[in-house]
Amino acid sequence: MVVACMDGADPDSGTAWECGYAFGKGKPVVCYRTDFRIAGDSKDAPYNLMLSESATTRFEVPFKTKPAELQRRLVEHIRTALRPARKKIKARVSRTAARHGCQAARRARRLDGCRTSGIV
Repeated sequence: MVVACMDGADPDSGTAWECGYAFGKGKPVVCYRTDFRIAGDSKDAPYNLMLSESATTRFEVPFKTKPAELQRRLVEHIRTALRPARKKIKARVSRTAARHGCQAARRARRLDGCRTSGIV
């Protein structure tokens, strides 16, 4: 999972690369912005459309947001971003079990465990 701060006139190129890599690998991406400047391609997207639309979830808060409120929103969005990933893994294991029996399902579960230890 990648949690990326999109503050600045233009999001950092290294952060953008990390978001793109995680998206390509099917990992969840949470983007947030506390910057008041509009740096996006349209009024609805406060930063680059490729970043805002490829994020699993994103949110914007005012710069003067209290740290506790920012933390609460981050945790909420991280939980939201992680939900679909869990469902996909379970669905894939269930389909494998139906096609190839329980041994293949156990093998698939082990492989999924290895994949999730990549980008964290």
